[in-house]
Amino acid sequence: MKYVGLCLPDAPKSTSVSISPSGEIAEGSSVTLTCSSSANPLVKNYTWFKINGTGPLYKGPNYTIINISSADSGQYYCEAQNEIGALNSTAVNLTVAGRNDFSLLKYSISGSEILDPYIFRYLSALSRDHY
Repeated sequence: MKYVGLCLPDAPKSTSVSISPSGEIAEGSSVTLTCSSSANPLVKNYTWFKINGTGPLYKGPNYTIINISSADSGQYYCEAQNEIGALNSTAVNLTVAGRNDFSLLKYSISGSEILDPYIFRYLSALSRDHY
């Protein structure tokens, strides 16, 4: 007896989004969202959306945001589409952490504390170890 495999056309299924790097994203860095889905025939179009956004953001399986800002925080999802149909992923939450723009420093001069601390603009080239 011989067995024959039959592969029927199917709309996209198991559509999902992954974020790299994962977790909270630092403001000013980059992040890539990747959409994946299984389908037969293969997915032809991937489209990216932001919930409460104004429409499609990008077409393609990988959506990269460069120099990310707090305005980019929110929920994102993708749509995978082939000739048979389309399926949206579950939305994923993208959280952008704001920059630590200021450091509060207290210091002593000649043994007496300065009562009004000065606020210095944080320079991204310096690490906190220098303070």
